[in-house]
Amino acid sequence: MVTRSNPNPDIAAVQRAFQMACGLPTHERVRLRVGVLSADGLMISTGTLRGFEQAGFLRDQLQLLGFAEYVPPRAVDALGCDLLLKYVPEEGDSAPDLLRTGGPLWPPARNRGTPSSSR
Repeated sequence: MVTRSNPNPDIAAVQRAFQMACGLPTHERVRLRVGVLSADGLMISTGTLRGFEQAGFLRDQLQLLGFAEYVPPRAVDALGCDLLLKYVPEEGDSAPDLLRTGGPLWPPARNRGTPSSSR
């Protein structure tokens, strides 16, 4: 089982989800190629499913493991897959954004001390 704090997905759990999805009965005669990507965008698993019910089941199972549907910016980057799922580490796992840690920068009057008024 994958814990969300783990930066790498559990490949054994992904393979088990594929096996469970392939075991589901389907009424469709569609061949869907599914690709699973690591957080770095490397293909860690591929498979062919026989219908949308199987693909939906696989998507739901992998979402529980920390994956999300991925739409690449260019169609060429889809690697011939009809459905791509990419591992998305929890936000707390990423490196802190050094520009945003100091608090909001706008509007400036609220964030910086106002000059003291002389009496």
